[in-house]
Amino acid sequence: MNKLRLEVQKIYVPQAFSSQLGRNGAVGVNAFTSKELTCYYAKVVSDKIDTAADVLADLMKDSKLDADELDKERMVVLEEIAMVNDHPDDLAHEQISIDYFKGSGYSQPIIGPADNVKRFSRDD
Repeated sequence: MNKLRLEVQKIYVPQAFSSQLGRNGAVGVNAFTSKELTCYYAKVVSDKIDTAADVLADLMKDSKLDADELDKERMVVLEEIAMVNDHPDDLAHEQISIDYFKGSGYSQPIIGPADNVKRFSRDD
């Protein structure tokens, strides 16, 4: 288990997440973000629950993100923002949230504006 922890700390989070858990029997590894939460999860067989929980906990506590990987992830997020902007139904949903939840954090888009994503650094 300590070897897993060390590898999780050295590897970019999504790679560690899927590769470490995959080698320990995970059949489904993913993540998502909503207005209320960000969720990382793995579908594992019952005898690997402790390992999966330990790796996920370390991911939250000790993960590292190097500058090159941050740039790669930035491009992925910018592509996701562009995809939302290309779908009228997604844009309509965002506008409804802005209007209905005005003055609340719920009025903000989940992914945020592209300008913010472009500015992010490791120090953020």
